[in-house]
Amino acid sequence: MAFTVRQLAEKVGARYRGDGEVVIESAAPIESAGPGQISFLSNPAYKKYLTTTKASALVVSPNISVEHCSAIVGDNPYLLFSSIIDCLYPPVYPEKWGVHPTATVAESCRLPEKIEIGPHVVIENSVAIGEETIIKAGAFIGKDTIIGRNCLIEPNVSIMHRSKIGNNVTIYAGTVIGA
Repeated sequence: MAFTVRQLAEKVGARYRGDGEVVIESAAPIESAGPGQISFLSNPAYKKYLTTTKASALVVSPNISVEHCSAIVGDNPYLLFSSIIDCLYPPVYPEKWGVHPTATVAESCRLPEKIEIGPHVVIENSVAIGEETIIKAGAFIGKDTIIGRNCLIEPNVSIMHRSKIGNNVTIYAGTVIGA
């Protein structure tokens, strides 16, 4: 999805500096970002890229001056950037909810109607999962685990026994939780 800097600032509850009509289509690291992309500066080690980045916009704290591109400004640039990522890359819901035939799901699990469980997923005993959660291929969910609603669990994630995952959580591919 594409947004103007002004729209992104409004969506994440921040203010902006510079041209609010600059269109942002994606995000990238500050050192490699180009036109149509947004990045952020939060770690002082990356300040050296402030004048050389080709990003169309940066997310920065109020004390950082940005001269050559637009900026979205707030006290926690990392958190703002995370919220902007959610805007630029919204979740893709399945065409049809269900459990893949190769998934192994213990009978004692509590699964909602709207759930997507991909191929070769293993879900052990006494797991509870919230509505509109997507669990992609090869994930492992250990016994007595609770996963909230509207979560995205990418391929090959391992969530070990008795873990608790809140609502609206994305866990990226290969992550291990509770080990």
